[in-house]
Amino acid sequence: MTILLTIFWFNVVAAFISGVTGRPFWCVVNIVLAVLMALMAMVYEGRLLNRVKKLEEEIEDLKRRF
Repeated sequence: MTILLTIFWFNVVAAFISGVTGRPFWCVVNIVLAVLMALMAMVYEGRLLNRVKKLEEEIEDLKRRF
């Protein structure tokens, strides 16, 4: 997830620089990419939390069995 957030911030900075230098097309492209990276990071975080929750449930089941 750190890689996704790094790319997100890189795209935010690139969008700002593109906007300041008068390149609106690349500014929009970088904004769209930044939004996509943020969404991907949120999805990955959700999957990771679900995986941890399932592992905790498995541990509890194993404790009950033994």
